Amino acid sequence: MHKDAKMTDREIVTRITAAGETCRFADIVGRYSSMVYSKSLGVVHREELAAEVTQQTFVKAYEQLAREEIIYNKRGLGYFVTKGAKK
Repeated sequence: MHKDAKMTDREIVTRITAAGETCRFADIVGRYSSMVYSKSLGVVHREELAAEVTQQTFVKAYEQLAREEIIYNKRGLGYFVTKGAKK
């Protein structure tokens, strides 16, 4: 995690998109990976599939950064996870 651990998600995303600091996406993954995995496991009920869904969720979230459609709250991220898991 970077020394700026108290940055908000929105600040991190701005640093990624505006300043090209793509390595900061690891901060987002670090903050939310456990929560995303738990929600995924609750939907798919298989650990290996939940891990795959978690990875794909973050891949999709990263792809959304360019379109500035990133979800900035945990409730929205949970929706993003369950929506992706059902596809």
